[in-house]
Amino acid sequence: MEMDQLYSDILLEHNQAQANKHELAGANLSEHGHNPSCGDDITLAEN
Repeated sequence: MEMDQLYSDILLEHNQAQANKHELAGANLSEHGHNPSCGDDITLAEN
């Protein structure tokens, strides 16, 4: 397996893991984004 494919697989696995889908309590900064062309919806938070 090539490195770029391995990297993509790791990112997809991390993204799909339910344990990584939660609100960050006490976040200092939070931003929401939506991409209408593909339907992606994301919220990033930083502590």
